[in-house]
Amino acid sequence: MRLQATDSRANSCAERQTEPVPGLKWGQVNASLRVGLVNGLPRTDIRRPGEAGRHVSLVLMLEGSGHYLMDGARQACLFTRGFCYLSCAHERFGGADYFPAGHLLKLAIFQYRTEWLDLLTPLLLERRAGAELYPHPTRRAWVLRMPMPPELRQLAQELLDDGIPEHPLDVLKVEGRALSALWRVAHDLSFGSGARAGEPGCEPGCEPRREPDSRRARAHPLTGRERRLLLDARAHIDKHCLEPLEVAGIGRVVGLGLHALQQGFQQLFGKSVYGYVLERRLEHAVQLIDESALPIKEIAWRCGFAHASHLARQFRRRYGVSPRAYRCR
Repeated sequence: MRLQATDSRANSCAERQTEPVPGLKWGQVNASLRVGLVNGLPRTDIRRPGEAGRHVSLVLMLEGSGHYLMDGARQACLFTRGFCYLSCAHERFGGADYFPAGHLLKLAIFQYRTEWLDLLTPLLLERRAGAELYPHPTRRAWVLRMPMPPELRQLAQELLDDGIPEHPLDVLKVEGRALSALWRVAHDLSFGSGARAGEPGCEPGCEPRREPDSRRARAHPLTGRERRLLLDARAHIDKHCLEPLEVAGIGRVVGLGLHALQQGFQQLFGKSVYGYVLERRLEHAVQLIDESALPIKEIAWRCGFAHASHLARQFRRRYGVSPRAYRCR
C-alpha cells in the first residue's frame, strides 16, 4: 500500500516489485471509487518505493506506524494511529512507504475521481491548525496529515469488519460514506474541526465556534524546539523501553515538563507516553515469541511487564489473541 493513489495498471506493477503488505485487499466499488483495506501484522520491515500519477486518495489509519517520504523531500510524513491522510497530485511523482515489523496495520483507503483536485488543492494550501502538509519539493503533489474525526474512525472500523462491499445496496452505502468522509476532511480544512454543519460559525464568512480557553491552549501548534524534544523523548523510550520508566523522568531527560511532554506527545504522535511505552514493549514481546522458545512468563519479565497475566491482557487487546495462541498459530 502507498498513500498516493495510482491507476490500476501502475498499482499492480508496483506491487509485484515491492514487498507485500499483510492483509491488503483492493476492491473497485464503481468507476469513481476504489477501496483498499489493510489488516495485518508485518513480520519484517516493509519498504515500498513506487510512483503515483494524478490522484485524490484518503487513508484512515486505525492502527499503524512508519512513514512516507517523497523523492527529494527532507521530511517524512509520519504514520500514526488515529490520523487520516489526504494525498493529492496533479502530476506524476515518486516516493516510498516504510512500515516497521511488529506494528499492527489497520487501514481503510479511498481513491476518488480526480475531478475533486480543483476543490481540494486550495484547501490543502490554506490548511487549519492541527493539520500538517508534506509537499513534494518540485511537483504539484501533497500529503496532508490530520487527526481523524470519530465518524471516520467508525467508518474505517466498519469497513474492516465487513470487507469490500459486493451487494448493490452495500456498494451504494459505502460510496455515500466515502464521499461524506472526503467532505468531512474538506469541511475541517475550510472551517476548522470545531465547526459542525448547521451550527453557528460553520457558514462561509462567519467565525467558527469558539472553544474554551483551556481547550484552545491544548491545541496550540508545536514549535520546532518542542518537536525536537518530543522526538528525543520518543528515541529515549525506544532505547530504554524494557527498563522501568516514569513519564516525569523521561521529561527530565529531554528537558520537558510533565504537562508539556504529555500534551505534546499526544499531539505529535497521536498516543500517550504510556501508550507508546506499552506499544514498544509489546513489539519486543512479539519478537521474542517469534524468535525464541522462552516461556511466556520469562518474556513478560524481559519486556517490562510485572507478570505474565499483564502481558497476556495487553497482548490480546492489541493483537486479538493471547501470547500462547500467537506462538501456536
